[in-house]
Amino acid sequence: MIQVRIDDVKGLNPMNIEDFSKEAIAAAGAEGTKARTVLTIRRAYRYNQPEEVSAKIQTEKFCRKLRVAEAGTLSIADERIVLATKLELTIAKSGIFSVELGIAPDFDVETLTART
Repeated sequence: MIQVRIDDVKGLNPMNIEDFSKEAIAAAGAEGTKARTVLTIRRAYRYNQPEEVSAKIQTEKFCRKLRVAEAGTLSIADERIVLATKLELTIAKSGIFSVELGIAPDFDVETLTART
């Protein structure tokens, strides 16, 4: 993922995103679909004199971050081994996440619960 940062804006005045009509936003999205990308309006600027306009734009790599804390107990008996564990996932930096719990094929799951 890439995060765009706008610095040193000269001759540009920020606009309120809510001032755009739904039709204008839909048209911008349709243009993005043609280019196989999804466009989202994050910021908008207006200007009076195009000769006096400048903006410094920088890109930064944006790393998603997911933290996992685990607390568990392991009980070993004559006929079975029982693992009781609690996983707590915290999103430290936003992004798109998918979580999969890998369980060995010969293990049985007795109870599985989740909450958001």
